[in-house]
Amino acid sequence: MNTDPSCALIGTDQDVGPGGAGVDVLADNGGPTLTHALLVGSPAIDAAVGTCPATDQRGVARPQGAGCDVGAYEF
Repeated sequence: MNTDPSCALIGTDQDVGPGGAGVDVLADNGGPTLTHALLVGSPAIDAAVGTCPATDQRGVARPQGAGCDVGAYEF
């Protein structure tokens, strides 16, 4: 997500504003900290490019689908 036009991002054609990220409210979704769960249809699902950590912030194995999800939560 990019809300600051002064940020130098590569591939800005794929920027997603805060309203279109497809994430739920900050909540206890398991694990040691609160997370924003991805919603069905979120553009972050299976959208990570390259390698990703073996688990998400909650300890859930990655990937759960065709690829890793962007962010701390694996759908």
